[in-house]
Amino acid sequence: LKDNERFVCSDWHNCLKLGYNVQDLEWPTWLQDCLTSVGLDWESVLPQTVVSPGEVMGVVSPDVARRLGLNQGTIVVGGTTDSNAAFLAATAQDEVLPGTAVVSLGSTLAIKQVSTTYVENANVGVYSHRYPSSLLKKSGQEEEEEEERKK
Repeated sequence: LKDNERFVCSDWHNCLKLGYNVQDLEWPTWLQDCLTSVGLDWESVLPQTVVSPGEVMGVVSPDVARRLGLNQGTIVVGGTTDSNAAFLAATAQDEVLPGTAVVSLGSTLAIKQVSTTYVENANVGVYSHRYPSSLLKKSGQEEEEEEERKK
C-alpha cells in the first residue's frame, strides 16, 4: 500500500461487535444501508477484510517493522476478544464438545458454551460467536469422518 492508502483488516469476533454477520461472513445489508443513509461510504468505514481468528492477515511493512523494532516479515494474524481468548486458553488441553462451557470474569462476566445451534437474543444480550474449526478440537468420530472425506 502507498502511504495515503487505507487498508483495515480485522477478525470475526471483534467485527461481530460492529454488526458483522458471523453466520454468512459478511456485513449485513441493514448496516450498509444505515451508514449510506447518513452519507457514509460503508466500505470506507468498516474493515474491508474480515478473517478468522488465527488466520494470517499479512506481514508488517518494512517501515513499520523498523519504527516498532519488529523483525521484517513479522506476521499479523486475526485476533479475538478477551473472553474468547479465555475460552480457548481454558479448553486448550481438553476435547471441546457441545456443552463445554467456561465462565470468565474481567471487565464483564462472560459465559461461553459450545453449541451446534446458533443462538441470538438481543433483548438479553445473548449472541453466538463463530469459532474456526482449526481452534476447536474434534471428537474422535469427527476426526474419523474427516479422514474418510480426505480419501
